[in-house]
This record gives sequence, C-alpha cells and structure tokens, in this order.
Amino acid sequence: MYNSLRWSLVGHLELEAHLRPLSLAGQFRIRTSETNIAEQAKRLQIVAMIVGAILVLPGALALLFGVLKYPLGLAYFYDAAFSSSVFVTFATASLFLGTPLALLLNILAILRLSLTRQSDGIFTSVTLEPTLWHLLVLGVACLVAVAFFGHLLNLT
Repeated sequence: MYNSLRWSLVGHLELEAHLRPLSLAGQFRIRTSETNIAEQAKRLQIVAMIVGAILVLPGALALLFGVLKYPLGLAYFYDAAFSSSVFVTFATASLFLGTPLALLLNILAILRLSLTRQSDGIFTSVTLEPTLWHLLVLGVACLVAVAFFGHLLNLT
C-alpha cells in the first residue's frame, strides 16, 4: 500500500505504509524556488493587509461616528450604530485588540529582515517594502490608536 500526500506551496511529502509487518516510512523534501517564495510572500502581504483593514474598520467607524456627532452635531450615524450591541462589541474589540494587531501585522508585512553569516561576522539588514495599501491601513490604524488611547489618557 502506497500513499502520497503533496503540499503544493513548499514541499513534497511521501508516506509509505505496509500492513505486514506494520510500518510507516516517510520522506519530506523541500523544493523551493525563488518564484514560489516570492508568490507566497506576496500572498501573505495581501492577507495581512486585508486582515488589518478588517480589524481596524469597526474602531475607525466608531471614532468617525463620534466625531460626526459631538464636534459637528450629526448624531444620526452615531445613534444608529451605537443602538446595536453587536456594533458596540465589535468596535470595542477593534479599538483594544484589532488596532494593535493591525499595526503589528502590517509592519511585519512590509519589513524584510535578513541575516547573513560571512567569514568576518554576521550581518543583518532591515528593508522596508511598503505598498500604498499597507501604508493606508497603517495610517488609519495609527490615527485610530492615537485618537482612542489619547482619549483614554485624556490628552485630547
């Protein structure tokens, strides 16, 4: 009996099982290429941007509705949104958890860290590869964080 399971992103896993005598042997080979690594990194960047935007959106809307109500006097959106306990729960979770996670995810998505060992030592490099969408999510998350935590500390 021979079974093979393939992992399409990075490697190839082969499992071989024998019934008599009972044994299981496996082999895992990693076959990577620069295009696979680049495609996977690009996919992870897109996922980080989308997840970050989803995490920060309810908190950003809550702050926008608060600004529309109190300084500008437009209470319709605030009253409609905050009458729902679901929105209040999501906005609270977004402000306390989602905004820091969105910042962390998007900063890690645009940072490239590398370590190289050479004969005279270990060299590190930090490279920023920002895209417009990551910068947009980071900007919104920073504005939400500053406004919310500044309000909590009564700095505004």
